[in-house]
Amino acid sequence: MSDAVKKYERVLQTGSQQRSGSNFRRACELVRNGRIASSTPCAWACQPGGPTTGNPLIAKKPEKVPEGFEYDLWLGPAPKAEYAPARCHVNFRWIYDYSADR
Repeated sequence: MSDAVKKYERVLQTGSQQRSGSNFRRACELVRNGRIASSTPCAWACQPGGPTTGNPLIAKKPEKVPEGFEYDLWLGPAPKAEYAPARCHVNFRWIYDYSADR
């Protein structure tokens, strides 16, 4: 995405469920009132870590992929890995291969 933003000279904005937290609302207020420049570039951002950040959550023994779940599609361009329920659903956010940048 960052390559496309540069190539087409566009602005990219992403959000998170934290945007309604009081500290985030305060930051928005500061920008809107000119206390912080709204055009300040951000070169790097990352999703906050969780209890398993950096841990690939590999199961002790690989499990069979559930019927109807296209695991290869789920992995996408991430490194190939044996199926484990902990790689999917909510936990994918804590695994660098599928989510946040280091």
